[in-house]
Amino acid sequence: MKSDTRAVSGDAENKLRDQALAVAEAMRAFAEHTTDYSALLDSVVKTMATTVGGFCAIALPSEDSKWLEPVAMFDANPEALRLFKKLLATPISLEGAHVTTRVYRTGEPSYTKEIDAAFLANRFSDPVDRKLAHDLFPRSQLLVAMRVRGITVGLLSLVRHGAGAEALDDDDFRTAQTLADHAALAISNARLFEALSASEQRLRQIVETAHEGIWLTDAGRKTTYANPRMCEMLGVDPREMVGTSALRFVVNDDRSEADRRMQRRRAGVAEQLEIQLKRADGRVIDAAISVSTMRDARGDFMGSLALVSDITERKSLDEQLRQSQKMEAVGRLAGGVAHDFNNMLSVILSCTSLALEELPPDHSVRADLAEVLRAGERSRDLTKQILAFSRKQILKPRVLDPNEALKATEPLLRRLIGEDLQLTFALDPAVGRIKADPGQLEQVFMNLAINARDAMPSGGKLTIETRNVDLDAAYAQGHLETQPGPHVMIAVTDTGVGMDKETQARIFEPFFTTKAAGQGTGLGLSTVFGIVKQSGGSIFLYSEPGRGSTFKLYFPRNDEMPTPLPMKRPQQRAVGNETILLVEDESMLRNLVASILRRAGYQVLTASRPSEALHLAKTHAGNIELLFTDVVMPEMTGKQLADEVVGIRPTIRVLFMSGYTENSIVHHGVLDEGIVFLPKPITPDAVLDKVRTALS
Repeated sequence: MKSDTRAVSGDAENKLRDQALAVAEAMRAFAEHTTDYSALLDSVVKTMATTVGGFCAIALPSEDSKWLEPVAMFDANPEALRLFKKLLATPISLEGAHVTTRVYRTGEPSYTKEIDAAFLANRFSDPVDRKLAHDLFPRSQLLVAMRVRGITVGLLSLVRHGAGAEALDDDDFRTAQTLADHAALAISNARLFEALSASEQRLRQIVETAHEGIWLTDAGRKTTYANPRMCEMLGVDPREMVGTSALRFVVNDDRSEADRRMQRRRAGVAEQLEIQLKRADGRVIDAAISVSTMRDARGDFMGSLALVSDITERKSLDEQLRQSQKMEAVGRLAGGVAHDFNNMLSVILSCTSLALEELPPDHSVRADLAEVLRAGERSRDLTKQILAFSRKQILKPRVLDPNEALKATEPLLRRLIGEDLQLTFALDPAVGRIKADPGQLEQVFMNLAINARDAMPSGGKLTIETRNVDLDAAYAQGHLETQPGPHVMIAVTDTGVGMDKETQARIFEPFFTTKAAGQGTGLGLSTVFGIVKQSGGSIFLYSEPGRGSTFKLYFPRNDEMPTPLPMKRPQQRAVGNETILLVEDESMLRNLVASILRRAGYQVLTASRPSEALHLAKTHAGNIELLFTDVVMPEMTGKQLADEVVGIRPTIRVLFMSGYTENSIVHHGVLDEGIVFLPKPITPDAVLDKVRTALS
């Protein structure tokens, strides 16, 4: 087969006219198949083969650009088409020295004027195929590059065959090159369109699956597009969003401020802001919005693009955190005040009690001292409530059945709420056990019942419910200080006046009350809050004005067996003659306790600080049976002092005294095993009773 490359020319008008019509028809096919270039290429080869009267094929490079592979072939003669398909079944390497490779690389056409039929026939091993190759009378071949913007995207091959067929001429070349160039452009456009479609599909997928809302509005604030997440946030059907004014969904939006924002948009100023949006169902959500300007090709303002995040849950958590931090700070302050106040109360209560013991029954000042004692006792109760809120009280928890605890409290609760309120229990018989201080738990029920009573001045219903619940991770994430896992829920629900958001935000603060002056201390719910938290539980309030309130208490379920109540020991004589080492840094309280002990017959060694106590422990010649020490002192804690004194005198007993829990003898408010403890404020009877307990 002889091959040469040349410039082909000619001007046979009639033939050109026919070929031009064929090209136009092919271009119509291109327009119909702009995204499917396999159909497009089939149309090209069919058009070209029909026009030139022979075989036409198009080959495109493989994905790795190493091989040239036929993708479209046509010949009006089915047998000829079968033969050429077999001939082109093996891809042609684009890395070799084949003529096809040269055309692909250079873009220069290849023209074979005369084809040797015998050479073609020898390419086949099957005798039938060889005979067919001879009978086809192959005449000439033309190979042209399909190029667009100087880049070859494929090859078009023409073979004219048949008895009496003329060789391909310049007009055939021009037709082939024209179709090849149009096909190359069509392929390029189709690939660009595919890439654009894929890019658009990816962009649409990103937009439609985005976690943030995407909201497009025009220059008049009307919605032109909202992605599914945005519609979900607003609870609106996507079809209803388009054409709707964005201001419809903005809560309490100042029109003048909205106009100022629009002016900033027109000026190209991007903004980040937080606003409230109103859903279709009326619910209000908090949203963080990042807004930017959109302009058309001429640079004119065409609207705004807003990226919207629902931050309702985040703001709720932030508010919970702020509230928790505030309560913690108030608790530390309250606990510190209670610690110092307990020392003074100890002196007031004890000195008043001792003075009353010394006075005859008919003495004129007994009534005054009795009033002082009552005031001191009321102050002591307030101090206990403050310590409960600040989680600094000493708990004596045990495993118990919450249903049994509620049943035991029922008579007291009915007396507290009165006859005009209906008390109902909905107790789950299968409810789990919890670990709590029974006395403190009773205080919780009482305070919640009193709060409910005051919220229902005209009567109503109080319901107390118990139920097993499993708090999942999602719930725990949305509620600070709550751990996931099995819990027991105790819900206290009233049908009272309810509370607004502002009241709910402060309801657990100490001394906050909605009652008139003199009708409440504002410590009831604070006490509940502190007891529940210190017991390892959590408490949440659900309320709306006019719809009552529900307090839900969650305590971790405990699978241990219930703890039996301790046996009451016989009352012992609160006197003795042992030697006691008393350590207290507050002088008034130290002198008072020493006086109480000496009156009961004890020998007392006093120390104002731990270093002085250690010196006495080392140098005192006689026995010291008891170390009676405050817990919170300068130099070292009472527990550290006790450890050192026991190292000096191994048989000594220890009694701790404090008005403020401290982690050296308690953990999370629970007294360590084996510790004997006297809480402040003290009274003479309490001091003598605990001393005897410690010594015995």
